[in-house]
Amino acid sequence: VADIIHVTKEYTLEKNAYDIKTRISLQNITGEPLEVKTLALKWCSNLEKIEDPNDSADLTTGVSYSGEKVSDMDSNDLEKGKDGDIQNAGNVTWIALRNKYFAAAMVPEQNASAEFTRKKAPVTNKISMGLRYSSLKIEKGATASVSARIYAGPLSLEELRNSGSRLEKVMDFGFFNWLGLWLLVILKFIYNLTHNYGLAIIIFAVFIKIVFWWPSAISYKSMKRMQNIQPKISAIREEFKSDMQQMNQKIMEVYKKEKVNPFGGCLPMLIQIPIFYALYQLFSNAIELKGAAFGYWITDLSQKDPYYIFPILMLVTMVIQQLMTPASDPKQAKIMLAVTVIISLMFMNLSSGLILYWVMQNILSIAQQYYVNKTYKA
Repeated sequence: VADIIHVTKEYTLEKNAYDIKTRISLQNITGEPLEVKTLALKWCSNLEKIEDPNDSADLTTGVSYSGEKVSDMDSNDLEKGKDGDIQNAGNVTWIALRNKYFAAAMVPEQNASAEFTRKKAPVTNKISMGLRYSSLKIEKGATASVSARIYAGPLSLEELRNSGSRLEKVMDFGFFNWLGLWLLVILKFIYNLTHNYGLAIIIFAVFIKIVFWWPSAISYKSMKRMQNIQPKISAIREEFKSDMQQMNQKIMEVYKKEKVNPFGGCLPMLIQIPIFYALYQLFSNAIELKGAAFGYWITDLSQKDPYYIFPILMLVTMVIQQLMTPASDPKQAKIMLAVTVIISLMFMNLSSGLILYWVMQNILSIAQQYYVNKTYKA
């Protein structure tokens, strides 16, 4: 090849940025025209697992972006490809390798297809990526080139947006990714005022509680109504226990007369599920919290509380909240209390930032529930 084509690779580092510009130049040093049919610019994955080895979010994933569509593929997906190789035909805006906190992305400056390869090794399976360019026709003595921009840096919304090409699309906060990104913008805005992510999370929790104050109040009031009419419902169940149709009809009449919606306590909470899920993904995966100290014993909000102080507070506040919640069935209340304790124990090793948010939400919910129980008369 050295007697046919002279290959030159150029790398240009951008100052105060994570971008690297790369160019491959091919000079035809023969006496006749040449056609280079296969030309690929590749990047081998060095994004190793850097946090908890059991954290699936830290696994390297291949991502491509084309036509406003993001496509993900992990090592298991690549196993389905022929010889461990998958190529995406057509032009791509960018391709990337991503783990929990970092990404390496390639943005072609000419039309190119995406190529992901799973390297089969005895110890670990690594994913590499590449840009496959169309064939190049080079006249004798002429030079042709292809180029791309490489982003190698943190999954920071600000840095990715500054890099351009919609690279922020590489970030993944789960099914409600768009919502997670908006919540991250709000959290970062608060941080710019407090300069402490722990304080920012506390203020953020207050903000979310204000937003959902009305739906939560409706839920509490609905549960209170259900608790008040429970004696009537129990009497109907006892009287018509041998006639299910008549029983259900009488119960519905009570609901209608007392203006009670049996699902009124659930519907307002269902509205909040998307934001709760997005927040869970945000606090679990945002690089902004990595290494961010709150103060005292919390030196990294992305890691678990080393002394389990926040998880214990979460357990205590969840139990208090459950005991304050109006219950129409004492047996159901005991079951819910047991479930509350189990959930608290399961979540003790989550990030301290997430637990801090949860504790604040519990405290605010206790205050709201106390207010509703004292002031609301069904």
